[in-house]
Amino acid sequence: RFLGGFSPRQLASGGLAVSGISLVVAAMASGPLLTVVAGTLLGLGNSMVYPVISAWMGKGAAAHARPGVQALAATSFYMGVYATPFPETYLVAWFGYTITEVILGVAGVAVAIALILGNDRD
Repeated sequence: RFLGGFSPRQLASGGLAVSGISLVVAAMASGPLLTVVAGTLLGLGNSMVYPVISAWMGKGAAAHARPGVQALAATSFYMGVYATPFPETYLVAWFGYTITEVILGVAGVAVAIALILGNDRD
C-alpha cells in the first residue's frame, strides 16, 4: 500500500539506487553483518526494479503486444543478472574487488538519478 503512492519512475530509480548502495555496502563488508545487509539491500532493490519496469514497459504497449514487451523486459533483466559477472571479473582483475564494487554501485546510483531526472513520458 505504501509503495502504491509512488510513480513507476520513482520506484524504478529507488530500486536501482538501493541496488547500487548494496554494492558499496558489499565492498565495505568485512564480516557477516554487512554481508547480510548488502544482500538484503540487493534483494530489496531487485524486487522493486524487475516488476516495476516490466509493468511500466507493458503499460505503453498495445494489449496484443504486451506479453512480448514483458518478455523483453524479463530477458533484459536476467541477461544483466547472469551476464554481468563475466565482464565484472575483468574489472576485479584490473582494479580489485572493493574498487570494482564501488564503481558499479556508484554507476547504479548515477543511473537512478538520471532516471528520476529524465522526461516523464508515462
